[in-house]
Amino acid sequence: ASIKVCRIINDFVAQGYGCLTLEKNDKEHVIELVVGSHDKVDPTGPKVCIGAGTGLGTCFLTPASPQVPNQKEQQACYTCFPSEYGQSEWSPRTDWEIRLWNHLKQVQ
Repeated sequence: ASIKVCRIINDFVAQGYGCLTLEKNDKEHVIELVVGSHDKVDPTGPKVCIGAGTGLGTCFLTPASPQVPNQKEQQACYTCFPSEYGQSEWSPRTDWEIRLWNHLKQVQ
């Protein structure tokens, strides 16, 4: 079989689409930084992925298709948009940013 279509994508686009496969109760891969925040997630709403690399890479995902009424399990198709916070120093300022910074230091 020959390859008919090949697309080269940004690394955080791949991360973003990969995040769509995670389950919120997957304690190994999904970390709740604020207690109770998992219960507030809209499973069909917009999403964001942030991670360290050579800079602070990001992407955001938005639902690309309308939901089908009366569907047993609501699941949207998403479009992922790459972004980059750049090659800059990051200084956490809020309590939440400090918790995120402490977590990122632990998983390096």
